[in-house]
Amino acid sequence: ISKIFYKLEFLYDKILVNSEDLKKFVIASQNVKKDKITVIPNIIDWQNMGINISEEKIRAELNLSKDDVMVLSIGRLHKQKGYGLLIEVAKRIKGEKEKKLESKKGICFVIIGEGEERKMLEKKVIEYDLSDFIKFIGYKENVYDYINACDIFLLTSLWEGSPNVVLEAISFNKSVISTDVEGVRELVENLSNCFVIPLEEDKLKVRDNIVEKILYLSIGKEKIKNNYFNIVQKHSLENIAEKFLNLYDIYEKK
Repeated sequence: ISKIFYKLEFLYDKILVNSEDLKKFVIASQNVKKDKITVIPNIIDWQNMGINISEEKIRAELNLSKDDVMVLSIGRLHKQKGYGLLIEVAKRIKGEKEKKLESKKGICFVIIGEGEERKMLEKKVIEYDLSDFIKFIGYKENVYDYINACDIFLLTSLWEGSPNVVLEAISFNKSVISTDVEGVRELVENLSNCFVIPLEEDKLKVRDNIVEKILYLSIGKEKIKNNYFNIVQKHSLENIAEKFLNLYDIYEKK
């Protein structure tokens, strides 16, 4: 499918992508003129992101106290999501916990999702003696209950388009740590409690950068207040619908 958009240019007026990073990728890989591509961000339907189970009940379900640091990841258990990196981060934090965190404060990585790598990942967790640090809780109907209950949202993906789950975590004013995959920098721009970690060849450096940010955010567990309303508004159903209507009007008048 190399340069398929270039070859089929006569069939379309516009290519819609959900991030500037993806636009750059399509231009570079498909030899498409940049004026043929329009960026329309993902929608975040804040009004329908309801909480069915309280934070207290979610933490009780996970055997976590209110002082424990809950690091949440969501996504299918697949190589793309980089859960091997997450396990290496947890292994390092296990060794650093007593040095960097108050002794009474625990830390737990909670992973929502199912997939082909589950057995392999669980085996690795047992091998590293991390069963108290990492919990695989499978598929959940309403992930917002868990986002609401967490302290830090962690994305360790190796590649993405524009991860909507990061946008959802931001909408709950959660601290976010993410690898530098496509679209993330646009989402977390100017948010003081969000960190983007470059995916470098040195995997240990990537791991240590994530560990450093988790420990930094864990001390005190202070929830930094950001003006995240502007981000929610930018991705609102009304705003995105207006972008589609404007695009339609442009071509209707031609």
